[in-house]
Amino acid sequence: MTENHEQDIVNRWHRAAQRADEEKVRIVNVDGQYRATSSSHPLGSYLLQQTREGWACECIANHDYMMPCKHLWALADVLNLDVLKDMRVSWSPETAELVA
Repeated sequence: MTENHEQDIVNRWHRAAQRADEEKVRIVNVDGQYRATSSSHPLGSYLLQQTREGWACECIANHDYMMPCKHLWALADVLNLDVLKDMRVSWSPETAELVA
């Protein structure tokens, strides 16, 4: 990963943190599974689960594009995880343009 790519991923995590705070994303444990509240669907939530590649979210940004998301940021905050090494994120400039 080049220095520009590293800075881009850090910037995306920074924005995910801002959005998680602004939209008050909360993490709940339901029957042993972590879920993140949805800001766009008041009664909705996203499943967060640990995979071989790291923690993953079922939201479009992470599930479909493997990008940082506000739900994973909120989980990292609650569980004291490292977003750069503990999360399932596969960043490339092409992917970033799709979800920008």
